[in-house]
Amino acid sequence: MSKPAIALVVLVILLAAILGLVLPLSHYEDEMRRFGKIESANINFILSDKPSVVIIAPTQETDKAVEAKIRVDLEAWRDAHFKDRPIITDIDALQRDLSSNTLIVFGTPSGNAWLARQLDQLPVRIEKNRLIVDKEYAGSNLRLITAWRNPQNPQEWVVIYTAQRAEDVIGICNVFHGPTAYVVAKGGVVLSAGNYYWQGKSWSFNRPVAGTTMQVLLPILVIIAGVVVWWLGRPHQPHSGEPDEGRFWRSAHGFAFLFIAFAWVVTGFHAIFPWADGWPWHLLLPLAGYFALVSGAPPLRRSLCWLRIGRISPATVMATAAIVVAAIAVLWVTPRSQYAKLGGSFLLGPIVHVFIMGTLFSVVNAMMEEFVFRGILFDSVGALCGAGGAIVVPALTFGIGHYVGLPSGISGACLASVFGLVLGGLRFWSGGLALPVIAHMAVDGTMVYMAVHAKVM
Repeated sequence: MSKPAIALVVLVILLAAILGLVLPLSHYEDEMRRFGKIESANINFILSDKPSVVIIAPTQETDKAVEAKIRVDLEAWRDAHFKDRPIITDIDALQRDLSSNTLIVFGTPSGNAWLARQLDQLPVRIEKNRLIVDKEYAGSNLRLITAWRNPQNPQEWVVIYTAQRAEDVIGICNVFHGPTAYVVAKGGVVLSAGNYYWQGKSWSFNRPVAGTTMQVLLPILVIIAGVVVWWLGRPHQPHSGEPDEGRFWRSAHGFAFLFIAFAWVVTGFHAIFPWADGWPWHLLLPLAGYFALVSGAPPLRRSLCWLRIGRISPATVMATAAIVVAAIAVLWVTPRSQYAKLGGSFLLGPIVHVFIMGTLFSVVNAMMEEFVFRGILFDSVGALCGAGGAIVVPALTFGIGHYVGLPSGISGACLASVFGLVLGGLRFWSGGLALPVIAHMAVDGTMVYMAVHAKVM
């Protein structure tokens, strides 16, 4: 096969691979939104929507002295985290239109009339001697903190702080919670934490492994087609003085990583280990598997040549600075509302927490994505198609992968593709990953700032 033909087929394969994962997920979310049912948000994200918060206090608790203590406790918590946001009674909440609000509800099922009205919608049961969530928990002093949809508007959210006994509602906010949709605790000890998922007819505590048969088959077919193209397109004549075998194994790195990444998605590893669901595990674990495979396979280990710092000169540094300034200028004029969800991941806690988490996200995310797109795929496609393919193909897959990222949609995918092309050019010119990673970090840091600002505003 000629180099242009190989480049075309490789591009089609990679685009099909990304679309095979992105489009079913996008369709899944569209369908769930149509019915107001989608996998639950984490508590941190919901509580970050401070301007719309309304707190609902109980008035039906049997022990009025305990009820008064609950009120004092939640007022102190409100003053610390949601200053100036209103506290209303459960009876008042039943009579008001709260469809545009994020609700925070305190009290037992029998002590909060609003909660009693809504509790049947949740896939949990709170009984006198047991709590049924992802499994049955025996006891009479158990606590539950959970996120849920606002019953008046499925686009808004509720966080419920409840327990079997009214006295256990006091101080419930001190239980560690936030990264997940629900937490089961006994006293201050967390017994379980996780998320809810819609399974077509009911809610489940296990994430769906695959939405459709095609979502499973397409990655497998892509891998098979990729192996065939790789075999047919392997070099038969020396290219730029490099032995055929070296180019052959360099090209194998990209297919090895894609195979591991698809296997991670199709086998539902994240469903077996819920902590592996979402960022950064969607790239970090496949990268870990790739490096494990490379370390154990001598031909792959010998052909690992993409992990380089590269040339850092005044010219390349100035080019990097120009790229960062241009990228930030473009981001600055994009709508900031779509960044609010990302901002919810950083806002809880003091400003030091926001700074540390934002910096960690920028550094780790940039390194992972550059390792994949300007590292593994860049070198693999370059071994098959030359420098042009190495720059273009990873850039386009990078863009399509950001269709459900930030910025999102078609415009977001186009912006990410252009950014990928520029970073690919910088990678080719500098001969390493250091400067592309630095540029990517700067842009991700700007996105974090915009996300936090959008959420605060």
